[in-house]
Amino acid sequence: MAIDIANIKYYLSGGASNSDPLLSIGGAKSSVAVSATALHNIFDAVTGDEAVAGVTRYRLVYLQNDDDDASGLLAPAVLWWSTSPAAGQTIAVGLAHAGKGAVEDAIADENTAPADVTFTSPVSKATGVPLTGTPYTEGQYIGVWLRVVTTAGAAKRTTSGAPVLRLQADGA
Repeated sequence: MAIDIANIKYYLSGGASNSDPLLSIGGAKSSVAVSATALHNIFDAVTGDEAVAGVTRYRLVYLQNDDDDASGLLAPAVLWWSTSPAAGQTIAVGLAHAGKGAVEDAIADENTAPADVTFTSPVSKATGVPLTGTPYTEGQYIGVWLRVVTTAGAAKRTTSGAPVLRLQADGA
């Protein structure tokens, strides 16, 4: 039986009980899942001043298999962006260097790039970032770094849409 992709969840980082996405910059996996519906569920809004100057922000979430299928999340499992960012923004994803089941070190603040992480901006399954260490059985996880760059002079976004990170995998 295949796993239910709805049981693949993203959890905040920043400590076991962290519920503030703005503090999701590394450290232990939180028990709080990233909201699939809340506005600014992982990154806060870019202010007018930030849009004029430009800003780069980072977040760490943990992708976890919460499905009880014994086979788990199988290879090839890849991550990619299924929607486009706002005009003047680029989005990227990179796997945490700590690896499967490990706690990723926190960064100093949301504007500090994590060490030893390679970011890419895949827009299809064919160009997606492969998960290392598959299979992922129930409860197993890996850190996923997210980066959003707002180019200096970008227009302030007036809509609430946000890019969506997708997972495609065998067994899902």
